[in-house]
Amino acid sequence: MSIGKMCRGEISTISENTSIQEAAKLMKEKHVGCLLVIKKEGGDGQKPSGIMTDRDIVLKILTHKSNLEGVTVAEAMSEDLLMLSSEQGIKEAIEAMRDKGVRRAPVIENNKILGIVAVDDLMILLVDELNQLADLVKHQVSGRK
Repeated sequence: MSIGKMCRGEISTISENTSIQEAAKLMKEKHVGCLLVIKKEGGDGQKPSGIMTDRDIVLKILTHKSNLEGVTVAEAMSEDLLMLSSEQGIKEAIEAMRDKGVRRAPVIENNKILGIVAVDDLMILLVDELNQLADLVKHQVSGRK
């Protein structure tokens, strides 16, 4: 299965100059652990410039600043963005995420963001597949005489 077939299509985005408080509120409203940070380009173009996670807010901002006034998404986001191709296999995606040390990554297809995949999504998929294998073994064992 390709990573493009299992990524989440709903993407929550935010701009670099949004306040960190507004970003946290948006994450709470959308029930998401990350926001794709968008940089506006000429015309209608938008390009991802990074990703901001709930972990980024805690580790980069809350542990270093007592006053959050004026703190923007640009100060918390991770700029070195891992982009996965929709055609990549699950194993390749897991390896890329492991090598980069990230838990979430946007998935692209034809230079457009298709969705986001998270480690949690991959674990659920793998557990489901392992459960199906376990059911097969149970069925085979119970069918023997």
